[in-house]
Amino acid sequence: MCNEWENLKPAITFAKAAAKEHEGAKIIGCACYTKPTKEGRMAWPPEEMAELAVRLAREGGVDIIEIKDYAGNLFSEQDARKYANAKKWLGKDDWKNMSAAHVVKTICDALKEAKEKGEIKEIPPVHLHSHGQKPKALDEALNAGAAVVDVGIGKLSARDKGEINTLAFTNIRD
Repeated sequence: MCNEWENLKPAITFAKAAAKEHEGAKIIGCACYTKPTKEGRMAWPPEEMAELAVRLAREGGVDIIEIKDYAGNLFSEQDARKYANAKKWLGKDDWKNMSAAHVVKTICDALKEAKEKGEIKEIPPVHLHSHGQKPKALDEALNAGAAVVDVGIGKLSARDKGEINTLAFTNIRD
């Protein structure tokens, strides 16, 4: 299962060994985001994703923490509130768990706290990878502490008029 340390550990160990043979190689530790279920439960709440990020930095020694939002379910704060209000099964504050800014800030804050406690030596940059085309959410994620956001843009990452295009990423830092 994704986000399970015991499942990630062998891959990170292998990647670190392989990286020694490739100058400049970076190890990316990923935490996958999923939205709340119809029962209102989060498969991986932001706080648990933050715990995983600290563990990836502390025990895995990864160079980058990446939040993977494959389904494009992270929203801007405004859109997260609208979505949560429209879903009767979500609680009053559940919108936060769907806010890109909240997820990024929760992870960044946990990493900063771990450094202050001496649990990690350096804070790895946090990247957000999303398949959502939500510029406001990406902007808020950057303002919340993400070092990089990248997006699989639909028309560039899939079939378009029968032609296959290569996956394209757009970095919108500035």
